[in-house]
Formats: sequence, C-alpha cells, structure tokens
Amino acid sequence: MYRYFSEMGLSNTIVFLTNKLWKWIRSKTPTNPQIEKFRKNDFLNLWKENISEKQRIAVVVSTFYDLNGRDYMQGGAERYIVELSKIIHTLGASLEVYQCGNQTWHKIHEGIHVFGLNTNGYNIKRLNEAYHDWVPKPTLSIYFQLLLASPKFNTPSICVSHGVDWDAHWLQKDNSKYTNLIHDVLSSCKNVNIIVSVDTNTINWLRATDYDLSEKCVYIPNFVDLNKFNLIKKEGKEEVTILFPRRLTDARGFWLIQKIIPDLLSRYENISIEFCGKAEKFEEVEVKKLTEKYDGKIKWYDTAPDKMGEVYQNADIVIIPTRYSEGTSLSCLEALASGKPVIVTNVGGLTDIVLAEFNGTMIEPNSSELFNSICRLIENPNLREKLSANALISVQSFNLSLWQNRWIQILKKYINLYE
Repeated sequence: MYRYFSEMGLSNTIVFLTNKLWKWIRSKTPTNPQIEKFRKNDFLNLWKENISEKQRIAVVVSTFYDLNGRDYMQGGAERYIVELSKIIHTLGASLEVYQCGNQTWHKIHEGIHVFGLNTNGYNIKRLNEAYHDWVPKPTLSIYFQLLLASPKFNTPSICVSHGVDWDAHWLQKDNSKYTNLIHDVLSSCKNVNIIVSVDTNTINWLRATDYDLSEKCVYIPNFVDLNKFNLIKKEGKEEVTILFPRRLTDARGFWLIQKIIPDLLSRYENISIEFCGKAEKFEEVEVKKLTEKYDGKIKWYDTAPDKMGEVYQNADIVIIPTRYSEGTSLSCLEALASGKPVIVTNVGGLTDIVLAEFNGTMIEPNSSELFNSICRLIENPNLREKLSANALISVQSFNLSLWQNRWIQILKKYINLYE
C-alpha cells in the first residue's frame, strides 16, 4: 500500500481503496430471490436465441472478455480456449464459454459462443452458482480455474490447472483466507473427473498434499505454434533490445525490472527495453512515467496475439521474471520458438520449460539477480547464440500438434463426440 500511495498519490489511493471496499460489500450482499429469478430468465431467453447444438462443451472461466463483454482479454488463457475450441469443432462438437459479467450478454468470438452471466461483477462464488443453476447441462463441463468446480459441479467434468496461484506472498499473510482457499482448491479437485495440469509443479503439490487426488492429474504442458514463431536473424543490429512480453503486473515481475531500469540504462548506451502487454492500474502509471523519462529507450505497447511473432523477432533478450502464479508460460515458449535467449525465474512451471544454462538462464525472483543476468547476456553475444540454438531444439517438445493430440485423447475418453 505504501508503494501505491507513493506512486499514485493520496486521491488515487483513496479511489482505489473505495473501489476495493465497494467490491467487497457487493460480494457479501445476499442475493434477492426475485432479482436472481429475473437474472436467470434474462439469461435463458438470450441462451435459447443462440444455442441449438446437441454436442455442447462448456468452459467456465472468470473472464474471457471484460465484465461488460466489450474487450477481449487476449491473454494466454484466452488463446488456450480458442485452440481448444478448434479441436472440439473437428470432433463434431461446439464450445461455449461462461464468465462473470456486470449484466447478461452474448458474444461470438472465432465461432465460440461467449456468455456473460450477471454475477454483479467479478465474483467466483456467484459464477459457480449461476453456471450450475442457470445453464442447461452440457455434454462436458471444463472448469478453467481450480476454484470454479466448488461447491457445485457437473459430471462429467474436467478442471484445467494453469499453475499454482496460491503462492502469492500477500495471500499467505492472511492465514484464514489462505486456509479457506486451499480447502476450496482441494474440494474442486475432488469434484471433477480429471485434472489437466499445464505444469508438474501443481501435480507435485497435490502429491504432497493429497496423493489420491494427484492420480486424477494428466500433465499437458502449454504449447507453441512452430509455424507462427521462428527465428529470423537480423544482421548488423547494434542495439540490444530487451523484451518483457507479458501483462504488466506484480505477479509477472514488472516491479523487478522497473527497479533496475535506471542502472541498466546508465551502464549501457546501446540497449532499449520494450514492454508488450496490457497493464494493471498502478503499473500503467509507472510504465508511462518510464516512457516519458527515457524517451526512445523505453517503449510500451500492446499487440494482438497473431502479431507477436514480429515482436519477438525484434528482440535480443526476453525476460520472464515471474514472482508467483505461473504455469508453463506461453510467452516463454514463444520466445524459445523465436530463438531468443530467455531469462526466467525458478517459479511454477517455468522449471518445466527452461534447463538452466542450456536453453536459457534461470534466476531467483529478485531484482539483483535479474540485473546481473541481463548484464551477462548483453556483454556475452556468444552465450546468447548458444542459448538461441538450444532454445530451438528444446521447444520442439512443446509443439502445438503434440498438445492437440494429448487433448484429443482426453476428450475421446470422457465424451463420445462422434455420435
């Protein structure tokens, strides 16, 4: 909070706290039965106008669009769902997405029906209730977050774990909240038929917590389309471009790189730093300050997923300095497929992707090690070449086609899509 106050000022901090308080009050407000009935009928009328398919696969996720159904989030989770939809379509079924909403709405994104359920904003508990009380039961439910399959759940069902997201330092300081969250995670794991985990970190945590639940797990790491991401060498490039290709948040390590930018730019005249991704409120304020202070040396922009290949091609070093809540990062896989030397932290599923000093460098999640590792790669082009060559070898294990085949086997096992 001190960081927020120092960066945002008193008035903005007050607004931030007021919004947080209002969201908390709304989440604790009991649902009026008449209002709930109206919301359900409102949704069902919209649903019946748009859904006619018999073989329906439903994905439940907190957000795919924003809460008003206007902005597509275009992150890793959304790309995962789009690719999953392509598989399901080839097997003769259709995919629907259900998410939190400020009101009831419907969108179609690349052939996917997306419904915002009126959960009065971002509220995982109400999303769980609304989905199971309002939505006609599909052939298969896929819960895209561990907490979404509890307390209510459908059968058959699959839960996709995108990595441990209860390793945040701020969460563990609230013992009651942390304990309740772990209870809900384990309840969700018990309720579903299978858990698809994108990393081995989650599976090993389950083994150490409840071994029987770990036997439900299937390891299917994230993917990269090797036809879209590849190495294109640019000769005669003197400036070293350092790329941060992720959402600008504390979890993704924005503040780790922010802290060392002055020292990096004062030490090296031939470098530039690019941030590619959407930003949270406070991170947006800070990155704008950086672009203004270091005009031309710091860039910030957002790019559609199908344009990211060009972004990686212009980079010389890619940093993935995750602090917490990490699976097998799509950004890391895309960087490797583009033949870029990567710097990653030893957090979550990043250890499933990078072999230290073979296809990337691995550090502790702190600014000091990040600074030293960046300096090392800037000053050692031969090391960058070695890591680049090995990146292209190792990333073959994460080819999109392998991911597709693994998911096809899962879907064929739990549902009959050929009827």
